[in-house]
Amino acid sequence: MPEAIPLPGGGAFAFVDGIAVPVPRQALPERPTREFAEPLPLPPASQRRAGIGALQLTLAEAGLVVPTSLAWRIHGFDAPVPLPASPPGMLGVSLLDGAPVPVLALPGARGWRDAALLLELRHGGHRFALPAGRISALPSGGEDFTEWLGSREAASLLAMAPLAPADALAPPVANRDLVLFSAGGRDVALPVEAVVAVLPPLNPAPVPGGSVAAHRGEVLPVLDAGPRLGGAPTRLPAPLLRLATHPGRLMLVSAVAGVRAVPAAEIHPLRQGGLIAALARFGAAPLPVLSVAALGRPA
Repeated sequence: MPEAIPLPGGGAFAFVDGIAVPVPRQALPERPTREFAEPLPLPPASQRRAGIGALQLTLAEAGLVVPTSLAWRIHGFDAPVPLPASPPGMLGVSLLDGAPVPVLALPGARGWRDAALLLELRHGGHRFALPAGRISALPSGGEDFTEWLGSREAASLLAMAPLAPADALAPPVANRDLVLFSAGGRDVALPVEAVVAVLPPLNPAPVPGGSVAAHRGEVLPVLDAGPRLGGAPTRLPAPLLRLATHPGRLMLVSAVAGVRAVPAAEIHPLRQGGLIAALARFGAAPLPVLSVAALGRPA
């Protein structure tokens, strides 16, 4: 396939025997697409490599040269729908990427006879299109067309053109921070607000009925998360989590993976009162999110 030359709008074209042919999107390497209110020039590297500063549109006996800095995408021709009482120079409206875009007449051409392509352009925040039978590359040019865009005639035509979509920021995604750890041979998590502190591996002191450990001047009871989760007792020494319970408690775990942000929409609550409060979609398997209230109750 000939080299694909990108346009700012996310599409591309290739020259085949001197004729610009749109490149199917599935043939392009995937990359993020963005929409901009103002046109962007072709990437400088591509422009230098291809030696393209302007595009020459030809339609039957008419021709027009436009600078590549205005070009956005090359579409297959879609016959415009005429608009009643539209000013001279307006052929009608075509749907491009699902949006109505005015199609202007190519100077000297009679309508859109022999048109095979539509070149979408953006100027002054507006989008519009020009019909062409073929599009050729030029190293430079298009100054006359740029000057015409500043005329009163062009202003009256562009006033009918819709504004190009702005580069709107995506709404922020609501996240929940989870403390990931393993215990009883399972990977589980707790909401970050349920964990007061993470203690390094140590050996709790045995006492009648259980064990205790000190943290910040307090001697706190220690529970083992392994048997609570249906697994074997945790091998000592082991890290501990201080739980946000009252009174305070420490919990033995096998390892602590850290804090991860998970989209709130990917955390699905289960029935209330159980040890597993929710399942989070994280990694290859659902991640159980434990209930700190259930952990604080005696086993």
